[in-house]
Amino acid sequence: MPDVVRPKLFMFLAIFNLILKIAENITVNIYGDGALKSDFVQAVADNGLEDILLVHGFESDKQKIFSRNDSLLLMSKSEGFPLVLLEAYACGKPVIVFDSFTAAKDLVAHGQTGFLLPYGDYQGVVAAVKQASHIEQTNVKAMFERFSNQRVFAEWDKLIGELDEL
Repeated sequence: MPDVVRPKLFMFLAIFNLILKIAENITVNIYGDGALKSDFVQAVADNGLEDILLVHGFESDKQKIFSRNDSLLLMSKSEGFPLVLLEAYACGKPVIVFDSFTAAKDLVAHGQTGFLLPYGDYQGVVAAVKQASHIEQTNVKAMFERFSNQRVFAEWDKLIGELDEL
């Protein structure tokens, strides 16, 4: 396993161990495939978390994913414009995100649509997991509407109209 990735792997495990201390009936679902999947699955087993931390392969059906989960925890240090946040919002799910990339501030209204935390704030993640169920679904859906196709196309039409007038 590359040395650069190893700390991130252990960051996940450290956070999950903290979450388990505050919530007995919790399951964490992780989705995706990649070169490190087998290493991660082994680390989960080595830490005795295989009954709680479930590693799934790639799943294209976002409705299926979000119907199984109460919220989205995005642990990335850097992202462009993470569509997965909008996919979570479309399903009415709050998000927990590190404030480590520019788009995070535009996509997450802290305490209203989810939680925006300093990168590496594990205790903040634990607190956010506990509080995520208190996020109003109407706030989450409203954030999704800000980025709906209809609204984005209307903004583009307006901009193009302004350019035509020049």
